[in-house]
Amino acid sequence: MATGDIDDIVRRLRSTLPPWFPTDAPVLDSILTGSATAFKASYDFYLGVKAQTRIATASGFFLDLIAFDFLPPSFIRRDQESDELFRVRTLREIFRERVTRKGIEGALQDLTRQKPQIIELWNAGDTGAYDLPQTLGYDAAGYLGDMDAKYDVLVRAFMPPGFGIPNVGGYDLGGGYDSGWSAYADDEAAAGEVSPGDIYGACERNRAAGVITWVQINPAGGVVIPVEPGALIFNDPDNSAWLLMFLLG
Repeated sequence: MATGDIDDIVRRLRSTLPPWFPTDAPVLDSILTGSATAFKASYDFYLGVKAQTRIATASGFFLDLIAFDFLPPSFIRRDQESDELFRVRTLREIFRERVTRKGIEGALQDLTRQKPQIIELWNAGDTGAYDLPQTLGYDAAGYLGDMDAKYDVLVRAFMPPGFGIPNVGGYDLGGGYDSGWSAYADDEAAAGEVSPGDIYGACERNRAAGVITWVQINPAGGVVIPVEPGALIFNDPDNSAWLLMFLLG
């Protein structure tokens, strides 16, 4: 016998009857059981409503509604994502550290499962400095910093594993027109739970006011697209301007 089941409710109803009622009465038992069945339905409904008032116990549409109340409309359940996984993502996003470098890094790492590369142009730890070994060498390694760019941050993010277009290799990976593994396509044809827009949005939501995050998105696996020493462009999709930085090595 558990709290709220039919036997429990029948016991509670019987306890309110006068003592002269018989203990073995099929007709009385039927009446009490019928009433208990209706009360059980109400009690189950109450438990269901109570569960939906807390993130830890909410489920289905109600969990989506809670996420919508606390977070931007762009934060939605992924295709075939279970309640438990969505609950963990929702709680992590609600309590996430924001408007800091660590906040951007954590948001992107949770989103793509790969650590992004973040470069603050005025930070010698990112750009290197004279007399610091293995941090800066012309045409070898490092970035040219700029003390005047105190509100610009370069972010190199990586698409999560599994993103791409099935059976299509991609640019510069072989194939030819109407042959091999090449095809004309757009973002809508790409398969994956995370889109480039999700990455841009994560940077936008977690940046400090007045800071511009210039984002470059690379393929999955933490593999950076090889480039020749020279110009490397980071694009901010919400800004018509382009920031041109020089990559050494």
